[in-house]
Amino acid sequence: MRTIYLLTIRAIQALERGLCFLYNAVCSVIFNLAFLPLRQAVFFPLWVECPHIHRAKEFRGKIVIEADRLRPAMIRLGRKCTPYFKRGFNLFVGGTLIFKGRAWIGCSSSVEVYEGACLTIGDKFGANDRLRIVCSNKITIGENTSIGWNVSMYDTNFHPLGDVYTGKELCKMSSPIVIGKNNWIASDCHISKGFKTADDVVIAAGTNCSSRIRMKDQSLIGEKNPCEVLVEGVYKMF
Repeated sequence: MRTIYLLTIRAIQALERGLCFLYNAVCSVIFNLAFLPLRQAVFFPLWVECPHIHRAKEFRGKIVIEADRLRPAMIRLGRKCTPYFKRGFNLFVGGTLIFKGRAWIGCSSSVEVYEGACLTIGDKFGANDRLRIVCSNKITIGENTSIGWNVSMYDTNFHPLGDVYTGKELCKMSSPIVIGKNNWIASDCHISKGFKTADDVVIAAGTNCSSRIRMKDQSLIGEKNPCEVLVEGVYKMF
């Protein structure tokens, strides 16, 4: 009886994998034809797993692949790296998304590039599950960069901050993010607008990269001080 049960479960799992592969293949063909010129789309370099489909009018942006050689599925979006998170990938392209070569991003991730913004991802890029990128200005990620679980990267505050006394905007709502080459960003890190790293930098798990700091190549970055009140008399303008 136990053997029959195990064989049944395996048969169901195999059927599920087969249907999932077929669904991913159809979605990937549509994505390649929708975002890439035909001379690149015929190589099917984009492989998207269980994508969340947006309305057609939201796809006003473009995807650019700047690589010497195109290969099938060289860019995998929504790759299931671990069994802990659900399948699926959210992609919104209102601006320009540039891939410099091979890349993969884990499942339960979200990449949003707003209108007029540019996100550039270097060659040999790898990100684990639950990556969240919001690009409203400009984000550049160097080649051979690795990212752990549950990392977020926002180049915007979403809302400007206003001065209570003057009513004027205190700082820019968005500012570019630059990640150098050969960086390793560990799990549960948050990278805010204006943050820049050198090459060969390691960011420790749970680090909140919310301010610019001076660093040299081959540095380790981590949180040292607890949170504190920075400025008084500040409010969200809208």
